[in-house]
Amino acid sequence: MKERSLIAFTILSQLAVGTFWILSGLRFSLADGDGLSSTAAALDRVFIVIPVVMILSITASFLHLGSPRNAWRAVFNVRTSWLSREILFALLFTLASLFYAVSQALDLGPLIYQNILVLVSAAFGLGLIVGMSQAYRLRTIPAWDTWQTPVTFFIATLLLGLLATSGGLVSMRGLIQTQKHTPFIAAYQELDWILLHRFGWASAFLACIELILFRLWLLELTSGSGAAAEAAARVTRAFRPVLLLRLALSFAGIIAITWFLLPFGDPTYKSLFFYSAFGLFLSAETLGRFLFYEAQVRVGV
Repeated sequence: MKERSLIAFTILSQLAVGTFWILSGLRFSLADGDGLSSTAAALDRVFIVIPVVMILSITASFLHLGSPRNAWRAVFNVRTSWLSREILFALLFTLASLFYAVSQALDLGPLIYQNILVLVSAAFGLGLIVGMSQAYRLRTIPAWDTWQTPVTFFIATLLLGLLATSGGLVSMRGLIQTQKHTPFIAAYQELDWILLHRFGWASAFLACIELILFRLWLLELTSGSGAAAEAAARVTRAFRPVLLLRLALSFAGIIAITWFLLPFGDPTYKSLFFYSAFGLFLSAETLGRFLFYEAQVRVGV
């Protein structure tokens, strides 16, 4: 149960932060000289989902604690503990993203205030991912104490964010067919397939890099000794079916994105491949995180 709660916390947190980063980048890139474009204003409606995902993530993390009532004490060790910093930034990012979403819904404050709030929230998200990755750099666990840990955490954050945002944009295009005289009409004119193709290429590239890093991680463990070799044996032998399924889902996700990028087929049906790719990669990341925790073999144990 504890490992499953940590899987949920890390995956959902990375999904939320990555989506916030991508949406924020779109928001600023679509701004015009007079302020936010109608497209950016339409995108602001999606931000409310992010604090909801973070609340689910934090709730899942409480299942990992032996005494959830004492969880509030963890934030008092931020000077020496990466775990405390991770928890602190998770709370700050959740509150900041929620405050921004509410301020957008109620149209509170001038544009400069909203822009500052977006940047602050994005910075808190960065602190969360850094704290999360560093919290696992434990010298007593060779499978975690490697440069691949922070790199793969950041890649997973960007990959899930790209795919989630792409799915949201595809949904936005679908809403245009049923809603008239709304900001979605202007959004349709600006958010064309070129943008989705760029997201698709970026997602496919990150997925390939992640597979390469995963392979390097296994090779590094296999070539080691002691706890590292035992961790490699657990991943490649004891949990071989999970490993093969994780790889198969990743390859299937890459195929789904590639099919979307091919210059033929009905765009209406091809858009479904982004939904499929998101589900495939989310499942692959979940299994990969499961293997990550199963590789927790301590030195001397």
